[in-house]
Amino acid sequence: MKKFLSFLLIIVLGLGTGAGISILLLNHWVKGQESTEKNGCWRTVSTLGTNVGLIDRARVSVSGLFALSKKEVVYFIGSHDENGDPLMADKNYIIEGKDMDARFWSITAYASDFFLIPNPEKIFSFNDSNVDYGENRQFKIHLSPKKQEGDWLPTGNKKQRIYLNLRLYNPSPSISDNLETTPLPIIKEIKE
Repeated sequence: MKKFLSFLLIIVLGLGTGAGISILLLNHWVKGQESTEKNGCWRTVSTLGTNVGLIDRARVSVSGLFALSKKEVVYFIGSHDENGDPLMADKNYIIEGKDMDARFWSITAYASDFFLIPNPEKIFSFNDSNVDYGENRQFKIHLSPKKQEGDWLPTGNKKQRIYLNLRLYNPSPSISDNLETTPLPIIKEIKE
């Protein structure tokens, strides 16, 4: 019985170590991925979608569910403001943009663990249906730990990195064929 328990412990430790190393390597690969395309404050990987290999599927699974094809949706991740500084939950930002040429779009805020940011208001995202548009279909969304006038995405009360996910569903070819140059919202830090 003692040999069996020792053998079982070795198997569990081996599996745990292997899984841990795999996750660390995939996280490192995701962060240093050469195929990402940059557009202002946003990054995307044009190769994501349903027709990718096992390594790409593993990369995506580290930070979210498997992605749809580029024809169906384009995903952009915002992790830095317009000055290149990391987005932090304890700072105030404004996301300024214009209606985007897609059937539907949304901007969602995530905590450093890539889960939604818990908040009593249960506000997690804005989209083309619920954002308040101004002149020329322009919008402003406040990203802040404190309640703001107008459209506001709460960032919680933890000092942590935050991420934005901009999804453009059924984007026009002017977007999907020009990922590095298509006009996207700007993320600006607001100093108090």
